Amino acid sequence: MTGGPPLADVLVVGGGPAGLSAATWAARYRRSVLVVDRGQYRNRWASKSHGYLGNDPGDPMELLDRARTDLGRYPEVSFCEGEATGARRAADGRFVVTVDGEDYPGLRLILATGVVDEFPEIDGFSTTTARASSTAPPATAMRRRAARS
Repeated sequence: MTGGPPLADVLVVGGGPAGLSAATWAARYRRSVLVVDRGQYRNRWASKSHGYLGNDPGDPMELLDRARTDLGRYPEVSFCEGEATGARRAADGRFVVTVDGEDYPGLRLILATGVVDEFPEIDGFSTTTARASSTAPPATAMRRRAARS
């Protein structure tokens, strides 16, 4: 893999809370980290997210912005914007993640891709409908219970 991207100690696929948390800990231990992020977060339509220490409830995009800002203090971390379309282990034991046709090598691989909601193909169904529907029943139940009190 000469001439391509440099070897990372840790490849993190996913730039959401889990991926950024993993990248933070790897960087704190002075490991070189490449975070692959396509920028399509499941909670992009949510005004609040829950369950994050020190940020419950909080704006999910602000949480990610703060995490990226924090990661900026670690020179070991770099970002690759794009979609990971493959991951494999090479013959030499290293991991290789393919992003938009380019291979990125690493010694370790963390998959933090999260969940993808697949909405039905129904005429008139749109992101507006997706915003009004709940993909997090526990959070919805807690909000309704709080509203009754």
